[in-house]
Amino acid sequence: MLVPRAASYAVNATASFPILTLLAVGQASTGLDLLVRTEREEVPLILELLTEKACPASVLFLLRSQALGLLASSGMALALAATPEEERTRALPLVLAAAAAINLRQPQLCAAPPATLALRCGTLLCACAANLRRGSPRPADAPAVRPRRRVAAIGRIVLGVGLAAVAAPSACAGRGFECLGQTRQLLAQALRCASAQLLPLGASCLELSRSSADPSRYHRLLAWAVALGSGAQLALLLGPHADALHRGARGALMLMHATSAAAAAAAATDDYRGG
Repeated sequence: MLVPRAASYAVNATASFPILTLLAVGQASTGLDLLVRTEREEVPLILELLTEKACPASVLFLLRSQALGLLASSGMALALAATPEEERTRALPLVLAAAAAINLRQPQLCAAPPATLALRCGTLLCACAANLRRGSPRPADAPAVRPRRRVAAIGRIVLGVGLAAVAAPSACAGRGFECLGQTRQLLAQALRCASAQLLPLGASCLELSRSSADPSRYHRLLAWAVALGSGAQLALLLGPHADALHRGARGALMLMHATSAAAAAAAATDDYRGG
């Protein structure tokens, strides 16, 4: 009985692995490219930001946040590729596709090489292909799920914050940042791309809240991706690059990511209980 089950798991994982792995590689490559450009080309970026009459500190903080979010999203895509088809939900591939699509509107602060542009377009195509792969419904005899209210609440909060910033980035920038410059266009575009990475994070928390009493390896991988992603965002918020944020907005984001990282780490180690 164990051999056919293991073979079925391997077949299902292998069938979805290429699409979701390409999505993960595309997002991770874009994230690493952003990190390199903001760390090693900071002076040219600031000069170009000043030309755009935007606040350099605000935009650079958002680009770093987006880069870390892309790396976290790539981990979630790899975790999703490892799960059997019958355990996969529709929501997580959908939000990964949405985040990849929004990422195509990333601010072009310096000339991007053709390979990077091709990679971004390929990432969107792979995300759409992953979204078209509808997950099979869970079997009727599947073990009963036990919702974790705390993790579900965190997921809804993260999704709500991400959706609000994606839908109204200019208004959120006005409430969140100390300096805006004479125009909000570039800052709003950077905020929309950075906030899009909160969508997979929130959806992953909701998926973790629905896991069974005996979480699978897939749920553990997903939990670690969420914990590391939120932990990286928290470290960024604690650093000097977040000085452009209003104190209240910075504190609220720190609380959100700290709670998300703690809950996901507890889920990964089976050390949490819920009603």
